[in-house]
Amino acid sequence: MNEFFDQGTGEERNDEVSVLDAPTEGASILINGSFQRVEVGAPFLQTVKNAALQAGFGKFRTLVNNVEVRPTTAPTEFQADHKVELRPYDEAGFGFYWTV
Repeated sequence: MNEFFDQGTGEERNDEVSVLDAPTEGASILINGSFQRVEVGAPFLQTVKNAALQAGFGKFRTLVNNVEVRPTTAPTEFQADHKVELRPYDEAGFGFYWTV
């Protein structure tokens, strides 16, 4: 979580971005705190791997609509309701990770 004390207002803030903040129309990928729109029908595996590579991830976790997926169970292409989040894989033995 990105919680911190805002010295300007004297209040705690949470600036964490989640897939719940995603644009309401179309598919998107949340990576490093920002959204990338994805064309509906784009090949899922290749699009996700390209986004991870551009973000500098060697190993990463993939969530589709807040559900973690493996490369073997991932959708074949992006659908309009897909909100995907890529997270760097940094905890040994936790979850499923993808590689680029």
